[in-house]
Amino acid sequence: MDRKAWGVLGVAGAAVLAAAPVLCEETAVMDDMVVSATLTEMPASHVGSSVTVITADEILRSRKTSLADVLRAVAGIHVVQNGGAGGAAGVFIRGANTEHTLVLVDGVELNDPINPSRGADISNIGVADIERIEILRGPQSGLYGSDAIGGVINIITRRGSDGAKAVLTAEAGSFGTYRGAATLGGGGKRGGYSISVGRFGTRGVSAAGEDYAGNTEKDGFVNTEISGRADWKALDNLALHVLGRYTDSDSDTDAFEGDYGDDPDGYSRRRQGAIQGGAELELLEGRWKQVLTLSHIGTERENDGMFGRLNFDSVLLKAQWRNEFALPGGHVLVTGAEYETEEGKSDGLPRTTADSFGFLAQDSVTVLEKLHLTAGGRWDTHEDSGDALTYRFSPAWQVAGGTTLKASVGTGYKAPSLYQLHAPATPWGAVGNEDLDPEKSIGWDAGIEQEWFSGRCGASATYFENRVNDLIEYNFGYVNRPESEMRGVETALFFKPVATVSVRAGYTRLDAEDADTGERLVRRPEHRATLDAGWQFVPGARVDVGLVHVGERDDNMWDPVTFMPVRVELDPYTLVNVAVSCRVNDNAEVFARVENLLDEEYEDIWGTGTTGLGAYGGVRVTL
Repeated sequence: MDRKAWGVLGVAGAAVLAAAPVLCEETAVMDDMVVSATLTEMPASHVGSSVTVITADEILRSRKTSLADVLRAVAGIHVVQNGGAGGAAGVFIRGANTEHTLVLVDGVELNDPINPSRGADISNIGVADIERIEILRGPQSGLYGSDAIGGVINIITRRGSDGAKAVLTAEAGSFGTYRGAATLGGGGKRGGYSISVGRFGTRGVSAAGEDYAGNTEKDGFVNTEISGRADWKALDNLALHVLGRYTDSDSDTDAFEGDYGDDPDGYSRRRQGAIQGGAELELLEGRWKQVLTLSHIGTERENDGMFGRLNFDSVLLKAQWRNEFALPGGHVLVTGAEYETEEGKSDGLPRTTADSFGFLAQDSVTVLEKLHLTAGGRWDTHEDSGDALTYRFSPAWQVAGGTTLKASVGTGYKAPSLYQLHAPATPWGAVGNEDLDPEKSIGWDAGIEQEWFSGRCGASATYFENRVNDLIEYNFGYVNRPESEMRGVETALFFKPVATVSVRAGYTRLDAEDADTGERLVRRPEHRATLDAGWQFVPGARVDVGLVHVGERDDNMWDPVTFMPVRVELDPYTLVNVAVSCRVNDNAEVFARVENLLDEEYEDIWGTGTTGLGAYGGVRVTL
């Protein structure tokens, strides 16, 4: 993209900043609190990193049922799914690979050690127990270590509060789809509990697109989720918690190589269980806080397709100790140590393990009441790939008049996965490569956020760049390749013209290319726009409309004769979703939603199926 084009974008962004105030009315709102950006609770306006917070109320209003669908509406993020519901789903943050996104649920890592690229599959994560989602963009290894080259998605689940409360949800609709969820929570002065159970099922659509080989067989998906958390304040300065999560997924699959045809017997099964225990101790009248957590997550996958039946098992154990010190002069110092051991095995790959250690330090301070500075670094050592030193610096300056200038610069790294290092050879040659170097990145961003009328109206614009070296890719065996570059602009606008109407819009312009060949990186749209609008037209009743536009992007199809990738271009598409809800009484509401209102035909990935126009309705009861 030339300088003139970037200049046009800049002028457009300035016009948005200038015009937005006339659309807003004055009503005070609270500044979002963010934990993920610094590992301490901090107002979003004090955070220099680019961060988005999605609340439970926003998820409820949209009536979206999966994490993947919620993330599709976020600027700077692109979600791709391998077929319809249940197909493997990953997240591109600012053009970085899907495996460069670290996904956490209450601090428990979901990236699978035996996944070939060690990415996280978010296809089976529902929203019933989600309290908030925090999304950090840009390299975050200075805090989180490996796997955070592109960013971090931290999912925070509900905690029990005073009294007892139960919420029951039932829904059904097109494509033989049904969903049921029940959450129960409560507590008192010394603690609380929260339990959630959900079941989702659908007959679905053909996983391999109908345009290829005349596919007609429906590929269904069934998913069960169980989660729970208990918190107990054992002493005035000591809090304990334990949480657990279990998912059980079964999805039908098709052939995604060669003829992209129906496979009546193809399936994928995934079982994943996680448990974490933790303690938080405050000393020196709260000026020193210590947090210790121990986590265990196990994953079992079984795939049956064109290559026969394959099994993959992994275990990830992690111990974390974090200290937070409130120091003179307003400094907040965070130090931490982390030990992680992972193991995995699959058909042809015997049990293999890797240990790693990490140590971090970070300081946050406010200068002259308006300038907020955060700087930190982390040292990691990995059994197979050696040492890595990463850092991050992020200032935020609250200028007078509701203007905040933000910037960040940081580095990232990703250790090779167990599979990339040790996968056995095939008749076509070697696969695993024990000489792989870790992937490394450096990225920065700078932007402006402008608020009017006590935060009821706002706009932002951010320019970003990220460069990844020694990127690991499969080329008849895993190898490092020189460099990839991602750069672009994110703009966003929020306003409430009246108290009952809200509008949020975003646009991302992305250039992502192989620096060696100049080719565009596959599956990254150059243009992406979102719009969410809500209207409470009478008390207790509202309508919400969501729009996602995805521009052209390249992908690879596999030649059925040579089994070599051939570059193709995927068409742009626009999805429109509508949700309507109506409160019947203080305890019950009915709702309906229409997905893909325009019945758009599109592909996330070449050759895969996607869902057309669908209508769904349900009821939500609070007891």
